[in-house]
Amino acid sequence: MVSDDKMLVLGDTYQAEYVTLGGSFDGPVMPSNIQYVNGIGLSKIDDNQAIITGGFKNYYGARDSAHYFDIQAESWSNAPNLITRRYDHVSGTLMDSISGQRIVVVAGGKKSYWNVLNSVETLVPGRCKVFFNNFVFML
Repeated sequence: MVSDDKMLVLGDTYQAEYVTLGGSFDGPVMPSNIQYVNGIGLSKIDDNQAIITGGFKNYYGARDSAHYFDIQAESWSNAPNLITRRYDHVSGTLMDSISGQRIVVVAGGKKSYWNVLNSVETLVPGRCKVFFNNFVFML
């Protein structure tokens, strides 16, 4: 996820981990509000930046927080919060064919154990979010 030969692994601990074909090693310490969180979404925006979204933390439930990860500097910064708290969701990026910008897409997941989500949120870096609910997208 970070490069062709190195992947960043997050979740349910205080520190990220890098995994390579040769093994694994410690990555950067995560911000305190996402330490020991599982069920997060992680997407690479470009060669310099990734974003983590949502997750579940015991006693606190589903989370709406999001953070950018600077791949080169190995540092974290706040991203806009999700509209809907969610965990066990999927996330990824799409390229806007008109503007050429990467759009972060967060979809599905759960708000609680029995509350499965069927919504999609998008974030265009530097612009506002758009929220879609109960739509089926045909590509």
